[in-house]
Amino acid sequence: MSALSAITLSASAEDQTASKDMSPPALFGYMVSQQVGLDQLGFSDEEKAEFLKGFQSGLKGGSMEAIEDQLPQLQQFLQQRAMAAQAKEMAKEKEATQVFIEDLEGNPDVQKDDTGFYYEIIEEGDGDAPTMSDDVVVNYEGSLIDGTVFDSSYDRGEPATFPMGGVIPGFSGGLAKISEGGKVRIYIPSDLGYGDNPPPQSPIPPGAMLIFDAEIVDVVSPDAGE
Repeated sequence: MSALSAITLSASAEDQTASKDMSPPALFGYMVSQQVGLDQLGFSDEEKAEFLKGFQSGLKGGSMEAIEDQLPQLQQFLQQRAMAAQAKEMAKEKEATQVFIEDLEGNPDVQKDDTGFYYEIIEEGDGDAPTMSDDVVVNYEGSLIDGTVFDSSYDRGEPATFPMGGVIPGFSGGLAKISEGGKVRIYIPSDLGYGDNPPPQSPIPPGAMLIFDAEIVDVVSPDAGE
């Protein structure tokens, strides 16, 4: 059996253990198979076998000219699969979000703003309260409902400064609930966050609810320098 034939196209625990004994070329092939993302694209076992046949054929040489007339068909196929995978992921995320929101609404410490986001005041703070025309200096950590952290000023070692009017509505709305020195946990449904189109290359999935733990370090009014 060749090294390529030994490489399965799904990331099971057995695969990962077996990879420790692979040669460098086999490991490279393994990495390629995982990065292609066939499972995410919904490839069946039969389609994975077809992919492997094409991969092995390509290793034997030849030119792209032989398949140029089939590339539009391939592009359409991959776009359809990507869209279907995104829709499936989005539906899964929104279902999990709905369950999460039901739990939030049963928590007496969590309040709901009229605009639709939820918040829990940890400390109210005793300084200036920010307005939408202010800049704020904030320490924060953003995570998903499964606990995945997608952004953190704490990890960077310094707070972030941004205009209240320059961030997603749920975040600025949550910060408006506290004053300088205060801390708040903000739960932002996707329609007040990034919706179905999160930033490119972001770990945030489409339709995801966002959770921010934030503290206002400073409030900077636009006339502060006058």
